[in-house]
Amino acid sequence: MKIQIKSILFLCLVILFVGCLTPQKKAPPVFSRLVAQVGDVKIKEDELRFRMRLEMEKYPDRYFLEGQKGSTHEKKILQQILDQLIEDALILAYASRQGLHVPAEVIDEHLNKVQGRWNPKAFENFLIDRKISYSRWQELMMHDAKVNYILNSVLDDQIQVTLEDVKKYYYRHNREFYSPERVRVRQIVTDSLEKAQELHNRLLKGENFAKLAINHSQSPDRLRGGDLGYFSKGTFPKVFDEICFDLKKGQVSQIVKSDYGYHIFKLLSKKPKGVQPLKEVAAKIQQKLFEESLAKAYKKWMTQIKPLFEVKMNQEVVEDFVL
Repeated sequence: MKIQIKSILFLCLVILFVGCLTPQKKAPPVFSRLVAQVGDVKIKEDELRFRMRLEMEKYPDRYFLEGQKGSTHEKKILQQILDQLIEDALILAYASRQGLHVPAEVIDEHLNKVQGRWNPKAFENFLIDRKISYSRWQELMMHDAKVNYILNSVLDDQIQVTLEDVKKYYYRHNREFYSPERVRVRQIVTDSLEKAQELHNRLLKGENFAKLAINHSQSPDRLRGGDLGYFSKGTFPKVFDEICFDLKKGQVSQIVKSDYGYHIFKLLSKKPKGVQPLKEVAAKIQQKLFEESLAKAYKKWMTQIKPLFEVKMNQEVVEDFVL
């Protein structure tokens, strides 16, 4: 299992907005002062501002007051981002000292993966809105790819989650996996009673429910043959609970009206209330244990490498920082 410890701030939001690219317009150039330096690795003001703007988008309007410094919220988030940037710089400085090189193909693969997700215009506007050039963004993405590769190289072998670990957690935390009664159904949704009656008659004559859902249902789940997956009471409108939980396996319901239209349901299976089987939650447990182990290993490793490098801060830039 590969490590992805890079801050949610940069990786998640960049992946959310970024696309394949050759922007026709350029973001305005921004003079960028040095914020901090770790070894030969420099942290510039424009990177701090870029990441700060990304973080702002997670919060409600006016949570931050753009252009005004001194906000309690802004100071807190600014410090968190700066701390992460310094840790990233420590990682890169350590790799440089150890002669650990990141293969060019690893960086290219990362850039291509991100760039291939979105259209050029959306990406162009993304950069312009955040006042960062494409070449600078590319540098930051290369930085991101390097940090992840180095962490994989250093920590991956230190983290092992065995099947025995998963079993122990499951039996010691049984209550976490209690589940109420659940049903799995398919549905067909139409905008008229007449259409619903026609489809209902065809179902009663033996036509395939999934095929009819794909071809005639107006709900997004039609792409899955109307399969809603497993759900418990209270997940959907009350009428779903009233009908679906009383059906027998394989049974097709009568036509049911809701605010969304006219529904026909078919029960695929039912699971009684109780503790979910280990096989259903094993992957979730493994991921949880892996992340916990990773966090401990990362913290221990950072404690070891921090004394190796001097962190030079330009406190004046930090104190004067505005969005």
